[in-house]
Amino acid sequence: MKKYFIYFFVIAFTCTAYSEVITYDDSWGQAGFTLEQSDPTGVEVNFSINEFTLDEVVINNENMQNVFLPGVF
Repeated sequence: MKKYFIYFFVIAFTCTAYSEVITYDDSWGQAGFTLEQSDPTGVEVNFSINEFTLDEVVINNENMQNVFLPGVF
């Protein structure tokens, strides 16, 4: 059992070692969607983020990056 715990810990640490969190202090507004303006001819919607995470992954033997946005799936 201890061997599996150590194996799991090493894998979990390796997966998080390549993640980078990027934060913004000057975002355009509240995180997520906000309605800026609406009238009979249309609407203006803003999508703003405060932070996101870049995660290194290998897909089909190619290095790529996943982008994770909090609250968005």
